[in-house]
Amino acid sequence: MPGAMRVRALFRWSCPCWVGWRLIAALLLLSAGPRLCAAQTAGAPFRLTKPGCHKLRLPFTSQRNLLIISAFLNGCGPYNFLLDTGVSASLVTDPQLADSLGLMHGAQYKLLGVGGTDSGLRAYEATNVRVKVAGAEAADMSWLVLSSDVLDLSGYVGMPVHGIIGADLFRSFVVTIYSAQQQLELCDPAYYKAPKAGAGLRCRLPSTTTRRT
Repeated sequence: MPGAMRVRALFRWSCPCWVGWRLIAALLLLSAGPRLCAAQTAGAPFRLTKPGCHKLRLPFTSQRNLLIISAFLNGCGPYNFLLDTGVSASLVTDPQLADSLGLMHGAQYKLLGVGGTDSGLRAYEATNVRVKVAGAEAADMSWLVLSSDVLDLSGYVGMPVHGIIGADLFRSFVVTIYSAQQQLELCDPAYYKAPKAGAGLRCRLPSTTTRRT
């Protein structure tokens, strides 16, 4: 039922930030139901935009062992986002940013605290979000927007952070992490060639390959 308010029990708000965002994302997806879950897991939303280009590199910043990349939303930015393969739905944790971008307010969700008490936290689904990361773009994504920046990612990381880009990027490309250069390489899976033995460590996610060198 579009726009319906769904309820889901949550966790104690004192949990650490790095645990909290995954719990929020997981429980919001449960609240959102099969429609949003399917939208986030179907296909590969990102495409390389330059004709004939099959891979590219983009810089990242590492803070507290977290990867932070810059992205444009609906042509505005750049904004900083954590990159986390463990989060299925990408999140905007800064509601002021969402308002300034005029993101559409879709279905809304209410999260409950321990014992069924109202946590006060709300979220809504924003559809038709265009996301650009370096030379890669997702033309039409669905994001979840929190009503309040309860995670305070900026305070935890020590630099402005506006949300989290989840596994969508890793479903779209084979991603190689070059730690020393602080770069990510995004490669079209159809053109990916596996390295020789000993050249790197690969970690395979569903429909995803990540390598750290």
